[in-house]
Amino acid sequence: MTRSHLSLSLYAALIFGGGIAVGALGDRLWTSAPVAATTGRPISPEEWRRQYLAEMRERVHITEDQATRLNAILDESRILYNQVKEKYRPEMRAIHEAQVAKVKSMLEPGQREDYQKVLDERAAKAKEAAEAASPTKK
Repeated sequence: MTRSHLSLSLYAALIFGGGIAVGALGDRLWTSAPVAATTGRPISPEEWRRQYLAEMRERVHITEDQATRLNAILDESRILYNQVKEKYRPEMRAIHEAQVAKVKSMLEPGQREDYQKVLDERAAKAKEAAEAASPTKK
């Protein structure tokens, strides 16, 4: 075999091998399952606080005095957050009600009934979720 035939065969083998590698990688990427970043269940504020304090103790090595002060800071932040949330809640409710009214106005009478059922189901799910996240749950 001459040198040109040998190099031509080598190039052909490299191209063929590259095609196999790209095909295998593409197949792996195409058939792999996506990874979910969340567990699907909302974390309660108390559970979040426990995890946060545990992480601060483990990774930052805070003292018990610092943990007590951190709890006070978290309590204060929660109060301020709830105040801000309550301040804007009426405005957000008004925007939502305007949206619902506009959607109902574009629907036919039969569709409005179905849309109302959808709204009622969503409200029931939101109420269940709020009760499940409530710290007074029994």
